[in-house]
Amino acid sequence: MFAINKKIIIFLAAGFLAVGLGIWYWVAGSVRDFEWEPKGVLEIKVTIGPFCPVERPGVPCPGPPDAYTSRQVTIFESDGKTIVFQDYLDKEGNFGVGLSPDDYQVLVSPGGIGQPPKRTVTIKNGETTKLDIDIDTGKR
Repeated sequence: MFAINKKIIIFLAAGFLAVGLGIWYWVAGSVRDFEWEPKGVLEIKVTIGPFCPVERPGVPCPGPPDAYTSRQVTIFESDGKTIVFQDYLDKEGNFGVGLSPDDYQVLVSPGGIGQPPKRTVTIKNGETTKLDIDIDTGKR
């Protein structure tokens, strides 16, 4: 009885070892073949307003809670059609993403009055590119 159990244990240990080595080889090969691509950073700051029909200097008029978070940022390749990345602004109108060095087109939508234009940005390796966008709500 002990001899059978010993054979089973040796068989299972050899199987686990073989599977473990196979997984290690697959992971190590994947990491070795992966090319780390240099990146730059795109930082976007969006301001939206006015939120009240008549705004006076020094008298704040806060916007609705979703004024920023409901706006989507879409980053396109330079052709303006191929989407590279999409996400939403944070509650303060900020957005950031790491991108490979290249030219891109950026769209924030909805954009306020009329169709928002795409903005062209150039990302350089190791640099941060800043883009400020003002969205006019049309309230007067």
